[in-house]
Amino acid sequence: MNLIILTNIKQLIATIGLIIGCALIIAMIVIVALLKNSYYNRQHNLESYTQKYNDLSNKVYGPLLAYLKRLNLTAENNETYNALFKSISPVYNKITNTFEPAVNIALENLKKVMSSNYKEYKKALNELKTVFSIFEKNVNLIEQKLTELFTEEDRLKEWVANLTKTYEKCHYLFDINEQSLQILSETFFMVFDGIDENFEKINGLIEETKYQEANELTIQLDKMINELKNGLEYLPSLCIESTVTIPDLIEKVEQKCEEMNNSEWMYYGNLSNPYENCEMEECFTKYCSDGIDNRINNT
Repeated sequence: MNLIILTNIKQLIATIGLIIGCALIIAMIVIVALLKNSYYNRQHNLESYTQKYNDLSNKVYGPLLAYLKRLNLTAENNETYNALFKSISPVYNKITNTFEPAVNIALENLKKVMSSNYKEYKKALNELKTVFSIFEKNVNLIEQKLTELFTEEDRLKEWVANLTKTYEKCHYLFDINEQSLQILSETFFMVFDGIDENFEKINGLIEETKYQEANELTIQLDKMINELKNGLEYLPSLCIESTVTIPDLIEKVEQKCEEMNNSEWMYYGNLSNPYENCEMEECFTKYCSDGIDNRINNT
């Protein structure tokens, strides 16, 4: 009896030992998995903040620095630009001298505690989050101000540059057709002078940062130049018609009237005196309206 009880106790102890062993193994697996996952999370955080830091740093020492130098050059003769430069320049200096170095130091500290306990790592990560937030906020602030300013200016300058190319084409069309357009040359010179004056006004408004006024004037100039270009495409032929073709036709009509007067040709319009001679104007408006047109067409 005692032997049976002893055997059962041994089996129970063995079962309990097996259960405890399995539990320990499972616990070890879970701990290893958690530690592995924690390491990956730490690595991900480090890489993520490093990439964000590099992107912002490249922006600070790249396009933002270029914008600031450009602003400084124009600030000398422009009150608006000068005031903006004075407000942005201190912020930029603080970014480069304080905020950016602080983030760099925080990143280095985070690298040092990657294998440390959770408390030390969490402290370093929170410090990085704080200084990075300040760095990012200030970079975005001056980026918004500078890009808003120069984006509108660049848009207007590009528009004016494209209009200048179209205007040069108008000048070219006028030059190659100047002989045909001789009767309108003074008018064209007046138009060209007006367009040149508007270009100067627009450039002046842009330099003064009066973008709304510059935009409105550029809209008008755009319409004017495009209408000028369209007109130059058909006006040369129209001028030729008015200065060559029509006078030639009038001369032919005069000759026909003179020939008919000399030959005592009978006009259809005056039955009371069919041999009455007519002046040029009468031939054109009264007697010759039917007969001469047909005769001219047949000559």
